[in-house]
Amino acid sequence: MDQPETDATPGEEARKTDVHELVENYLTARRDEHGSGTYAASAKSELDRWVNWMAERDYGLDTLDERGPEILRQYATRLRQRTQSGGIAASTAQTYFAYVSACLSFAVREGRLKRNPAQTETARELLPEDSRDRGDQQHWSPEQRAQLMNHVVDRAEAVIDEDPFDAYTEARDRALVAMLYYAAVRGAEVLRHRQDERDGRQGLRWGRVDLEVGTMRILGKDQSWETAPIPSPALSPLQVLKKIQRPASDDWPVFATSHAPSLWKAAREQLDGDIDTLVEDLGSIDAVLREHDVAPPALTTDGARSVLKRLTEAAEVDVDEGYLQPHGARRGMIGEVYKRDRGEAQDLGRHKSMETTREAYSHLDAEEQRKRLDDLVEEF
Repeated sequence: MDQPETDATPGEEARKTDVHELVENYLTARRDEHGSGTYAASAKSELDRWVNWMAERDYGLDTLDERGPEILRQYATRLRQRTQSGGIAASTAQTYFAYVSACLSFAVREGRLKRNPAQTETARELLPEDSRDRGDQQHWSPEQRAQLMNHVVDRAEAVIDEDPFDAYTEARDRALVAMLYYAAVRGAEVLRHRQDERDGRQGLRWGRVDLEVGTMRILGKDQSWETAPIPSPALSPLQVLKKIQRPASDDWPVFATSHAPSLWKAAREQLDGDIDTLVEDLGSIDAVLREHDVAPPALTTDGARSVLKRLTEAAEVDVDEGYLQPHGARRGMIGEVYKRDRGEAQDLGRHKSMETTREAYSHLDAEEQRKRLDDLVEEF
């Protein structure tokens, strides 16, 4: 079992860090705001552990500003290890991480941090999943999906009609939304992960996409390469995207970044000579990359979240969680298939067993059971 960790010793108490101070201020604010102090009492134990863990590594608020997502990823890994050893349940690990995330949101509001690193995909990806009841996790509803898809389709078509070779970003966003939903992929399977240098986590490449057959090769969650289907609603936007992008080789990412500084950096790192002159001669940094077959960096998982935030707002989609998140697309699509065919849902989710699928979507079984019971009650 996971051994309890002791609080700081008197000697350690004498040299409090700025993270100690942050946690104390946060807990005090919570007590003052809610009166009873119940939440503060529940959160204090794990926040104290987190503070001591930070102090052991000489991490302060300045380090969180510089390397926050990486540090919170380390903390999530620690929680995962405690779960695997049987020390805590996955749901408890999620709760502990939420305590730290709430504290860091307080730091942002207080002006002590520029952003909350615990809310990034990098930090959260390795958290253990609590599969007992996922009904409270975001899933795109059919109405939300339709509203967002209508927006990205209209946006892409308008720009493509005007200038097809200047419509890459719009075509990419349309294909990305379609891929996330209809192909039910995980973001890390087709986008670049900043903290994972493996080939399969650096963005889906055109060389692994078969547009004729409608399949792709991706590195799955269990770290094995898988062949996954690309349904027609996602395949068509991909075909248009490739024509507009005109990749110089199969090594180019399907979903490349449009971030100009990143494109310039890639050119400077891989090409000799004056990049400014090359751009002047060829007309754009995109043309330089294509002419010299320098693959642009793939869009990151965090970058995709930013894209979806902007698209959700522009499409005026009503979302309780603030915006349509990438993984909510996968849950939404698999959930809709699950209602019709459990086996197809397992295949689409690429789950190794039906038990995994049933655990993930057990809330839908409960909803169906409630409806059946309602019908029976009406007959009494």
